[in-house]
Amino acid sequence: SRPFEMHFSDVGQALSVLKTHKALSLTYCFCAVLLLALFRTGLIAVGQQGGKGAASSLDALAGVGVMVLFVLAYSMMQAWFYGRLGAGAGGTLWRWQGTVETLKRYVMPWLLLNLLSLTFADLTHRAALAGNTQAAGFFESLTLCWHLISMPAGVCILFYRGLVWRELHEALVPLFRFPGALILPMALAFLQYLHSGVQAAFVDETAAGMLLLCAVTDIPQVILDLIIFVLYWRICMDDCLTPREDDDYEF
Repeated sequence: SRPFEMHFSDVGQALSVLKTHKALSLTYCFCAVLLLALFRTGLIAVGQQGGKGAASSLDALAGVGVMVLFVLAYSMMQAWFYGRLGAGAGGTLWRWQGTVETLKRYVMPWLLLNLLSLTFADLTHRAALAGNTQAAGFFESLTLCWHLISMPAGVCILFYRGLVWRELHEALVPLFRFPGALILPMALAFLQYLHSGVQAAFVDETAAGMLLLCAVTDIPQVILDLIIFVLYWRICMDDCLTPREDDDYEF
């Protein structure tokens, strides 16, 4: 039956949704690429102030500030744009609640997910710089796993209309009901992760002259974000439209 399967044609249908909401999708891509560029610019500015002793401590603190501001801004962007796109794709199943309510309900979940993503990536980088290959490998695996599960978790929480810790298992039920439908979006997320690895290997993100190239190579990443979002959103819609058995997924 349809909800339990995922086909490559679903990518075409996801693209059709994005084409229907072209202005919203293009604005999301522009904002995401811009925020990533500003994030890199901020880190470069902090690094260029370099120094030793107390100065380096101030630089490290400034770097943390740049990261926090970036994650907060990016999470606000995700909450707003995904809410608008979800409302457009969800029809009567999910309605837009207004900007203030959307930000109040959904910024925090995306903020937590993004902070953990950035933390795992930073730990991987620090372990690699220290020459601790075992720790770097562990954190790299953790980063990949989190990358694969953070988007579906965020989408489910959004569809459930907010993060309620005691009801989190209920929000995530769609992922367990239709495991076959997860294959395609997770494969795309893995491809996205590989792309980011290639980008990091061949594009020096710490060089100011490479900012434009970084921005260009970010575009496929943010487009994949939108496609993956729509695929997971459809899983949540399928769950909403498919009756559950009495004993379905009791936790």
